[in-house]
Amino acid sequence: MGYANNATFSVEDVLHGPSSLENVWSIGPDGLSGHFLYELRTIIAYPLWLLFRRSLDEGVFPSMFKFSSVTPIPKSGSPSVVSNYRPISIQSHISKMFEHIVLNSIQPTVNSILAEEQHGFHPRRSTTTCNLVFNNYVFDSFQQRTQVDVIYIDFQKSFDSVNHNVLIHILKESGFGEPLLSWLRSFVSNRYQWVKVFDVKSNLFLASSGVPQGSLCR
Repeated sequence: MGYANNATFSVEDVLHGPSSLENVWSIGPDGLSGHFLYELRTIIAYPLWLLFRRSLDEGVFPSMFKFSSVTPIPKSGSPSVVSNYRPISIQSHISKMFEHIVLNSIQPTVNSILAEEQHGFHPRRSTTTCNLVFNNYVFDSFQQRTQVDVIYIDFQKSFDSVNHNVLIHILKESGFGEPLLSWLRSFVSNRYQWVKVFDVKSNLFLASSGVPQGSLCR
């Protein structure tokens, strides 16, 4: 098993962060669009590297990146029922860059923790690869005339109900150390959201559980 106590990255990594934002015109809660950051990438790379580096070394995720704007999108059914809406959360583009850099650094440790049989959250794996492996297993069982038992479980709103203390405990037991562990605790804690419908915003409210929707670390 690998161990991760911190994330390592260079100014070049930060410079390449906005490369995918060239045609992203959406504006985050901080008022900055992806395209704006792309145009300024050579200017902001070093200051952002300093900010990201200090954040990780001190184990504190910047509070300015903990705000999300949530837009409810209708699914099906009566529009008067809250559960008939899908919440789309918009994060800061700088925050997403930071998360992407950290994720790339700790991915080897994450891969060593995940079971080989797992297909979710594994690079280059998906529901498609899972179905291919499963179908092959079933066909082999048919040829050998053996029984196959399958259990399907759907965890409703699983990402939205993650207990932060339990999550951090699991990460600690899985080999994550300081200051990265404190940074991850800070990342999921004290996050605030507002709901935006057209141009009207609700009051801020605290997301006391779950992990940020739309986050790369999710």
